[in-house]
Amino acid sequence: MLMPPRCDTVKEILFTPRLIAFNESFATAGNCNISPVAVLWHEAISGQKTDDIVSIFYAFLNNIRDSEDIVIWLDNCSGQICKLTRITPRPYLNQMVEVQFTRGLRTLTYKTSFDGAVNVINCLKANCQKMGIAKAVSKQQLRGISEDRKQTILIKLGQILLPNRLHFWENLPDSQSQDAIDDA
Repeated sequence: MLMPPRCDTVKEILFTPRLIAFNESFATAGNCNISPVAVLWHEAISGQKTDDIVSIFYAFLNNIRDSEDIVIWLDNCSGQICKLTRITPRPYLNQMVEVQFTRGLRTLTYKTSFDGAVNVINCLKANCQKMGIAKAVSKQQLRGISEDRKQTILIKLGQILLPNRLHFWENLPDSQSQDAIDDA
């Protein structure tokens, strides 16, 4: 049995709330010349609201805009999958075996079996169908964390952090009003 090193402030170290980190990965499947991309950020930079996620997808798709075929599998968040409305019977993601978006069209085509018929649906909201889709704007302003939270981290962990690591925590952006992020 190995004993962990003794540290007088082990509870302070273990139970000090830190930053919540997020990631979105874009990886290729099969033979493709698009390099995998991992986008990492923490709550002081941005959150995980729709605008934040759309900003990431917009940046990625803008980066590979010259590709002829793009297939994106979204299995990590049901909020990223467009809402399918006014369809009877309503297709569910677990029933779809192939989904295709075509540049320039505002529809989604899908199959429920590999040799089955192609179904076409419009998955945009009614106001987007009428007025078009607004161009996504990249976020320019950092979200920040509260000054109290930042000071708590610095007080509790500042004495044990290496100087090159302390610099990161001291330079986190501050914000007086930020949305609560659920870390559950």
